Amino acid sequence: MAEITLEFKESFRKDFRSIPKQYHKIIYKKIEALKENPKMGSKLKGNLGIFRRFKVGSYRVAYQYKETKLIVLMIKVGARKDFYEKLKRLHP
Repeated sequence: MAEITLEFKESFRKDFRSIPKQYHKIIYKKIEALKENPKMGSKLKGNLGIFRRFKVGSYRVAYQYKETKLIVLMIKVGARKDFYEKLKRLHP
């Protein structure tokens, strides 16, 4: 089986720097696990249905699995309170 590649949008990198450091290792471990199981996250509904997400404490991580290219594209990370509103702005 071909290896899945992880890619990170610049907006994800910027958001990640604002997350408390205590969550960095946990989030990164889950991101690495996507190489083995890219569909582990829950699929979002409605017009955000192209994204999947997983939780780490009160934080959410949104990503897109491009199955035909074997790429997991990390889109957004942030606190639950405004996460989905910001994600909607990225994908109207």
